[in-house]
Amino acid sequence: MQPKFSIIISTIERTGQLAKFIEHLDKQTFRNFKLIIVDQNDDKRLDPILNNYRGKLVIEHFRSAKGVSRGRNKGRESMDGDFVTFPDDDCWYKNDLLERVVDIFLKNPDIDVISGRTIDSQGHTSLGRFDKRSGRITKRNVFKRGNTNTLFFRREVVERIAFDEDLGPGAGTKWGSADESDYILKALQVGFNIFYIHKLTIFH
Repeated sequence: MQPKFSIIISTIERTGQLAKFIEHLDKQTFRNFKLIIVDQNDDKRLDPILNNYRGKLVIEHFRSAKGVSRGRNKGRESMDGDFVTFPDDDCWYKNDLLERVVDIFLKNPDIDVISGRTIDSQGHTSLGRFDKRSGRITKRNVFKRGNTNTLFFRREVVERIAFDEDLGPGAGTKWGSADESDYILKALQVGFNIFYIHKLTIFH
């Protein structure tokens, strides 16, 4: 049986960027995925975008309280894939990205989480500094080898670990970031194997 991806996006106040993500998602060479949209807008601005893909993509549309971590946790309730990812609503994928990630997981059963790096439309590294070498992620290098957009999980990792809803954009606390670093550190503490691949890139 072909493996499946659950793609969970917590989104607010973005339409054009989200439409771009879904447009590129529809071009993926790997097709067995479900897109879970967790909508934190106060209106129905996403309906026209999502309606364009009804019948073409498997999409589930939910609402949640504001906060990216709250949205991701809401989306976890509906995941059914072998693999899970939490892209931002303003990133986008190369056409073969999901196929590459699935292939890496299938060929490396000891790896529980895969991480890559973000690049801009010109191919330059974006969203901070990333390690130029591939390798395992540890407590010492987590800040140079992890970003939410670039993390891909086996389902059992996400079933076991939730996002801290006091962290991340929209949390309503003084900790408006570090949600992904906290998540990776929790996964390391449990004993999951997390591997960073420098050549695995996501547009942002």
